[in-house]
Amino acid sequence: MRALSWLAAVGLGALAALTPPAPAAAVPIAGTGPVIVLRPGHAVLTRPGSVRRFVPLPWGPVSFPTLVEAIDDPSWMSLSAQGELHLKAGISQRPGTELRVRQPVRMVRLHDAYLSGTRARVWFEGVTVTSAPESVRRPFVRYLNGSTLTATGTTFEGLGSAYTRERGVSVGAGGRLTAVDTTFRGSNRGLDVYRAARVTLTRVSAIGNAEAGIVLNQARAVHFTDVTANDNAGTGLVLRGPLAPELTRVTSARNRTGVELSALGAAPLGPLTTENNRHSGVVLDRCAGCVLSGVRSSGDHTGVLVERQSAGAEVRDGAVHGAGRLGVAVAADRVRLRGLTVQSPAWGVGLRVLPRVQGVAIESSAVTGGAVGVSTDGAGTTVSGVSVTDARIGLRIGRDAENTAVTAVRMSGTETGLQANAGARGVAVRQLQIAQRGGQGIRSAAQNMSVDDTTVQGARHGMHLKGVATVRASTVSGADEAVVAGPRGQLMFVGGALHGESLGLRVSPSSSVILQDTTVDAPQGARGPVQLRGSSTLPAMPVRWIGVFGLVVIAAAIALEVVRRLRERRTDRAVSAPSHVTNIA
Repeated sequence: MRALSWLAAVGLGALAALTPPAPAAAVPIAGTGPVIVLRPGHAVLTRPGSVRRFVPLPWGPVSFPTLVEAIDDPSWMSLSAQGELHLKAGISQRPGTELRVRQPVRMVRLHDAYLSGTRARVWFEGVTVTSAPESVRRPFVRYLNGSTLTATGTTFEGLGSAYTRERGVSVGAGGRLTAVDTTFRGSNRGLDVYRAARVTLTRVSAIGNAEAGIVLNQARAVHFTDVTANDNAGTGLVLRGPLAPELTRVTSARNRTGVELSALGAAPLGPLTTENNRHSGVVLDRCAGCVLSGVRSSGDHTGVLVERQSAGAEVRDGAVHGAGRLGVAVAADRVRLRGLTVQSPAWGVGLRVLPRVQGVAIESSAVTGGAVGVSTDGAGTTVSGVSVTDARIGLRIGRDAENTAVTAVRMSGTETGLQANAGARGVAVRQLQIAQRGGQGIRSAAQNMSVDDTTVQGARHGMHLKGVATVRASTVSGADEAVVAGPRGQLMFVGGALHGESLGLRVSPSSSVILQDTTVDAPQGARGPVQLRGSSTLPAMPVRWIGVFGLVVIAAAIALEVVRRLRERRTDRAVSAPSHVTNIA
């Protein structure tokens, strides 16, 4: 029976030899080296432009020891007693073939060779696939068009080339990839998957690759569990939709960028953990309407970056700690930040809305530390339900900002609670609570600013205002000076209370300040011009005991001087001549 199988294989090989185009079609990868074309039941050994011979093989799965024995030519491939396979020809699997790479093979060294397949199956188990040291062109592993690649306990190392634009390991359209306890290391791009039918990665690592660690593009079913992408020169993990991956314990650390997300759709993606990435932890790039949920960023230069072509994206229920520059940066319109916890170093910015960005909503988040807690230069930014603690500036509204709405925001321990720069227009503040020790509660040079139902406590200057502002039903307490009105300010206070430890209002001569139904409580009510309307009053000028004592001292000094002069005049009138002088008159 074996003889009949051998004769059948030889007959099939001879028939294939009568059709010259077949070998060319069997080599889909450009190259100049030899290629072993695996077909069901036989292999075709080819060199550029010619078919060298046909090798019969058993039907069904084929292993490398079987190939080595059948080819029996070290110039094509060889296997040492230690389980080291030297492959000196490319492997091209044709449809319906299955290759098993496992014991007794421990290491596969590719000498300017590759492993590839079309609608084929390949199994890697307990082996290392790597480039031979003398390889001029970095080898690769590539399976396309509905192929299935399964790897268990395997390491793919030193594969792919930036020069030839080859990836390390690739799985193409319609393919199925299952990898367990597997590492993609030191390659050009560790793992590249394009339009696969199913991808399952369990305890998989992508480490030290020259470009991205793992790139997943448009897969239909994705399951990641305990996946790490560390120390890659490019991005650790790239996810491009449409896809809806299920992620469990996915970490990307010490890459240029931790995770890049594109075109994922509205299905929430997460959780993700990023650490110490040089550029950003997570980047939403061309990811309109994407929802990032449960990100945990620590020590990244920027925790989360929403690029301009990601309008309508949402980042929620995440935490960013120790970002070197920005906790979350938004460069796209209509982005929503919700339920975030951000902790920044002294020089960092917690949440940042960039210029020319419209309609960003920042909600129900907590920011701690940093030079600035929340900063916006956009138009139509809304900040609500946010708390900022121990930042140098709690909320900064930049000169390019327009129509900023601040509602139910709490500041504590800041040097300046809210700062609105000159050029900002249309700032509406409502239910702002500021509690600090020293510094300035609200500092504003904005045009058309309104402050309603706001409390400022413990600041050195409760409100330092220029520009045009209206303050309603608001309270300043525990401040050294309740209000400072800067040059050319146009300010109106309606129905509030201003309590200053030393001064109620300090008003520049060029400013216009109107108090309507406003209470001022301070040792000195105002310095500078103030108009009073309604029930507004300023406290009377205080009479201090030190002043009284000074007046008494001055009066006493005047009295003593008068007494002295009177005595001198009396002495002049009563002068007597000496006894030896004779009065001759």
